[in-house]
Amino acid sequence: MTFWKIFLLINAVGFLLTMASVRFRLSYEQELGLKISYLCFSYTVFPKKEKTKKQKLQRQVQNKKPRENMLKTVYQEKGLRGLLHLLRFLTEIAAGALQNVFRHMRVKTLSLHVAVAQADAAETAVVYGNVCAVIYPTFSALTGKMQCKRFEVAVVPDFQAAQTKIQGYADVKVRVSILLITAVQALFKYMKTAKSATINEENKKGKGGVANERQPSN
Repeated sequence: MTFWKIFLLINAVGFLLTMASVRFRLSYEQELGLKISYLCFSYTVFPKKEKTKKQKLQRQVQNKKPRENMLKTVYQEKGLRGLLHLLRFLTEIAAGALQNVFRHMRVKTLSLHVAVAQADAAETAVVYGNVCAVIYPTFSALTGKMQCKRFEVAVVPDFQAAQTKIQGYADVKVRVSILLITAVQALFKYMKTAKSATINEENKKGKGGVANERQPSN
C-alpha cells in the first residue's frame, strides 16, 4: 500500500507540474529583453550581463567558429531593424515547427508602439510606409496563431524627433505539457527522418554493390 501511495503521489505532483505554465515576458525598446519564468524560478535570457575581458577571451578561444543562433542575431541587431527581424522570425516559427505551441499560447499583454523618425521628412515618410507594410501583417499573423483577444499596435511618423522610438511588450503563457508534447513530436519526427535517410543510404550502397557484381570481368 505504501508503494502505491508514493507512486500515486509522484504522478499527481508530476501532473500538476506539467499543467503549470511557463511565462515568457518580452520587451523591446532599443534592444530585445526576454525573461522566462516557471513557478518560483525565473531566468533572464536577454539582456545578458556584461562579461569581464578574461571571460570574453576564454569564450573566443573555446568558440572560434560559433554556430549561428537566430535569436542571438535578432538580439544583436538593435533599433528598428532588429524589431522587424524579430517579427519576421516569430512569424516564421509560428507557422513552422512551433505552430502547436503558438496555438496554445495565452496572451496576457501584447502591445507595440513605433514612432518612425529619420533625418528628413521625405525619408521618414518612406521608412514609415515600409515599416507599416511589415508590422501590421506580421502582427495580424501572430495574433491569429495565438489565443489573443486584445492587443495594441500603432505605427506613426514623427517628423520632429531625431530618432525612431520603440515601445513593445508581450506577456504570454504556455503549459509545460504542450512544450513536452511538442518536444516529443519533434524527436519522433527527427528519428523517423534519420531512419529513412539511413535506409535510403543502405539501399544505394546495395544497388551499387549489385551493379558492380553484374559487370563482366576482363
